[in-house]
Amino acid sequence: MALLAETDLISVGCNPVPQVAVWAPPPHVANDATFGLGVVAYGANNLVALFDPLEPEHRGVQQTLKGHTGRVNCVRALSTPVTLDEPLARTVALVSGAADKTARVWKLDSVLGIWRCSATLTGPTCPVISVGVLPGPSSTDADLIAVGSTDGTVRLYHRREVPGQWEDHTELVQTIDGGSKYALAIALARLPHSTLPILATGCTDSKIHLYVPQTTTPATDDKSVFTPFTHILALTGHGNWVRSLSFARFDGGPDNDDDDYLMLASGAQDKYIRLWKFVPYRAAFTSTATNATTDKTISDPANVYDDTAELSTEQMLEALQEALGQTGSSVKNYQLTTRLSTKAQLMVVGGSSGDSDNKDNTEALARFAVSIEAVVLGHDDWVHSVQWQPRCAINGTVVQPAGFVSTSADKSMIVWRPDPATGIWISTARVGEMGGMSTLGFFDGMFSPDGRHLLAHGATGAFHMWSAVPNTDSTDGEDGDGLETDVTWTPQFTVSGHTRAVQSLAWDPRARYLVTVSLDQTTRLFAPWQRRKVAGEAPTTQSEGSGATGELIKSWHEMARPQVHGYDLQCVAFTADYQFVSGADEKVLRAFDAPGTFVESLVAITGDTSAPLVTPSGDSIEVKGGDDSSAAVAEPSMGVAVSRPVAANLPALGLSNKAVFENDLQTAEAMTDDFLARQYSVGGRGVADTLRNALRIPPLEELRMQHTLWPETDKVYGHGYELISVAATHQTSTPPSRTPAAPIVASCCRSTTDRHAVIRLVDTRRWLEYQHPLPGHTLTVTRLTFSPDNRYLLSVSRDRSWQLSERIQDQSEETSASSSSSDGRRVREPADLSVAPYRPVQHFPKAHARIIWDAAWSPDGQYFATGSRDKTVKIWHQGPPSLNTRGDDNDQSDKHVAWTCVATLKLPEAVTAVDFGPLVQGSSQNAPTYLLAVGQEDGRITLVRSCPPKDTTEVASGPAWEIWTALDDWICPAGFVSQLAWRRTETGSDPITAAETPLQLACSSHDNSVRIFTLRLP
Repeated sequence: MALLAETDLISVGCNPVPQVAVWAPPPHVANDATFGLGVVAYGANNLVALFDPLEPEHRGVQQTLKGHTGRVNCVRALSTPVTLDEPLARTVALVSGAADKTARVWKLDSVLGIWRCSATLTGPTCPVISVGVLPGPSSTDADLIAVGSTDGTVRLYHRREVPGQWEDHTELVQTIDGGSKYALAIALARLPHSTLPILATGCTDSKIHLYVPQTTTPATDDKSVFTPFTHILALTGHGNWVRSLSFARFDGGPDNDDDDYLMLASGAQDKYIRLWKFVPYRAAFTSTATNATTDKTISDPANVYDDTAELSTEQMLEALQEALGQTGSSVKNYQLTTRLSTKAQLMVVGGSSGDSDNKDNTEALARFAVSIEAVVLGHDDWVHSVQWQPRCAINGTVVQPAGFVSTSADKSMIVWRPDPATGIWISTARVGEMGGMSTLGFFDGMFSPDGRHLLAHGATGAFHMWSAVPNTDSTDGEDGDGLETDVTWTPQFTVSGHTRAVQSLAWDPRARYLVTVSLDQTTRLFAPWQRRKVAGEAPTTQSEGSGATGELIKSWHEMARPQVHGYDLQCVAFTADYQFVSGADEKVLRAFDAPGTFVESLVAITGDTSAPLVTPSGDSIEVKGGDDSSAAVAEPSMGVAVSRPVAANLPALGLSNKAVFENDLQTAEAMTDDFLARQYSVGGRGVADTLRNALRIPPLEELRMQHTLWPETDKVYGHGYELISVAATHQTSTPPSRTPAAPIVASCCRSTTDRHAVIRLVDTRRWLEYQHPLPGHTLTVTRLTFSPDNRYLLSVSRDRSWQLSERIQDQSEETSASSSSSDGRRVREPADLSVAPYRPVQHFPKAHARIIWDAAWSPDGQYFATGSRDKTVKIWHQGPPSLNTRGDDNDQSDKHVAWTCVATLKLPEAVTAVDFGPLVQGSSQNAPTYLLAVGQEDGRITLVRSCPPKDTTEVASGPAWEIWTALDDWICPAGFVSQLAWRRTETGSDPITAAETPLQLACSSHDNSVRIFTLRLP
């Protein structure tokens, strides 16, 4: 039986660029009942992440597609059209473009149940920044893929599936050279009453360039012949870069062909949205259509290209004001009104190449008039994206809803629809992000395939979702598209994650939640949301489902953002329950304590009522579980609220989270008209309620950004360069009546000399540093870790050596002493800072041939492992007393038993992270098995295990070690594994039974992801 591994959590943020996310319809597979309304695909660093926003279990990201070596800049879905037989479109493939100068095609493997790459499109000489897709007119025709790059080109590819093969056949059919302008946005569609494609590119010259196939011969039935695209028209009007384009095809059905037309929505950095209309050019229309303002017919050859197209939006607005009589003479107003004409431009499709201006070309396949339909104003900053509502089948008819959504850097997303009475485009809904530190707003905005949900992503890497809930007291019906017009858009929680490399992670002492730090300058906290599912209904919260007897559901979510910093964060370690320290590039070690609201929320969300709630003073409050989970939560919360602040607040120009107490909230509520006083308060009435209330479901991104901070309690200085690693002594399993010694924190910084390559120790009673740091290394110390019994401190370094420092027994006993105060409370005696609690006892130079990235102790403290860039893992064990590998002439051999290498394992790539898991007891009575997880530079995770001795002659030498297995590549990260951490139970070094206890392994990576794996051992 093989190892079974599955992902409980994949958290990775969306890249903060437009066009990088798409809500694709359900995949085109035989059995797709599990895919609901489709899957969201988004670029996450060099990955393409997939998740279902409407999945009842809220499992989040289920797969990350590996293949790109640079940041993914754009993602698009290639899907089948909506028909009466297929009322919901089906995704055939996903197409992604990245900074590695390639685009990739991904398809769902229905046999394996995972997405795989089916083709790689090469050719661009610079990063790919935009992608457009167009399915073939029939299943036998080739799909068209357009790829835009910063080399100024747009490359067109044909894609065909090959029967019996997984790989697609792709062919580069044309390269369009745009010169110095870049195609920031690409859109493809088919012209009305035709299968002819049209290509639109939004460029850095503020124009929209249109391309259509042109040929000197009539159309042929040979579908393998590609007709090259030719530049036919440039639509002007935008005053800045065009960032987004979206086509929508409207038709009047088989009995009303005159209503068929194509609409193009464009959004630009000039803050405006323009709607362009493409209608067939007919003789009847030519003879009767007259512009009411200019009194010029649209067929006038001398005036086909109207001067209005050369006006920017600002010029049009100024002209409109003057034309309305606000300024200027009547003669001037008449002239300006003429320039405001919506006069159409003629587009000839199919004529001789270069003859697009020949309006009487008899060989033309089709003619179309292009006019500006509307200029939409509503955003206060750059417009990042526009997207039409997807087509749908309603009442036996396939319709294109008249509505689109736009997102902007002003932190808003707006739904636009034409007013039924006037036809003027108005905003029918406006949702957005309130507050926060981000100034980049939303990037991509999109409808769900059924049009009843909105999704957007912002600069923090998180998605924001709203669902349309019909108003119960509404008397309005449905619009012409069959959608209810009177709805309330309610926010829903969805996925989030880091947007830069994740450097470190740590489980809390009781393994209830996970904390991670990243170069995106945030500390994030992940915990399981546990609730019961009632048959036939969606999962409920803990309080609502306390009486349910259905299936127990558990899903992991980002529950808090304890720290939002101004420097890149590098390391984190827990010192006690609800307390951790973090280090960043600012050289300062900061300590944080959980607020009372978080403690209550953690119990309510996770459903764990067995763990004590520990106050900052060290007192424990036992939580007694009962039949009513909500009652068990409420009882201890009162005791915790007294000793902990309610929440934390980050000043506008500060880096330290300030504690917010109940008195502060009451003062803020009492303020009325004192404007200056309110500037220094923690917030108004709405904020106070949010800070007080405990959560029972995962929070929204707006709440995580502002109201889940942890108060900063202390900071420690001393290092001269950026912090690299931090570690804290482990909590001993002592009864609550006994107060253990205060934890000791060890930290190190970046260094090129032995002066700074020291280990500084901190007493957490007073948060003061011991006077004598630990010397020994000559270059940067990359990892610090304490042995399970806190006897040893192990350090590994860039100088290829490791060092063991042993705790001084006398100092340990002295610092753990305590006395009683006058009120009977136990008071810890302060430590003597002049005497370091640890001293170096063994230094092993040249332990590896390259930098040593990581080290880890076995649960029983009998072994430790080191991993290096030399692609090896070495296992070390304490040898006979006669051995001394210290490498110097000191007199420590009689006091310390040296550690020696007992096994060397060769891996295929550089080893970057190692961690020992719990001891595993098999079905036999043999000695327990040691399990070691090994992370590598390319993202692979390998498991190493110990093997029992084969005969009695090997018993004395200890167990053998072997590379056992590796996790599936598709669930592993795509980059440097920065740290691994097993979720340890309270059994300590006691073995667990493999068949009964699944193991959980947390992983952080430079691909921006945080993952938690569940491993079921055979």
